[in-house]
Amino acid sequence: MFIKRVKLILQSEDSECGQACLAMIFNYYGYGISLPELRKNHSAQTGGTKVSYLMETC
Repeated sequence: MFIKRVKLILQSEDSECGQACLAMIFNYYGYGISLPELRKNHSAQTGGTKVSYLMETC
């Protein structure tokens, strides 16, 4: 059985865990969107990012 691995993308700020997770999910499915691209279009919120804010990215 073949299990596809998820490429680890490390966050550089405490509050961008949502963007880092989203970048890993996008890359897993072949979209090739980087954390800097997500950071440029949707900056991290203090205390983390709301799910509704991440959904706008998709």
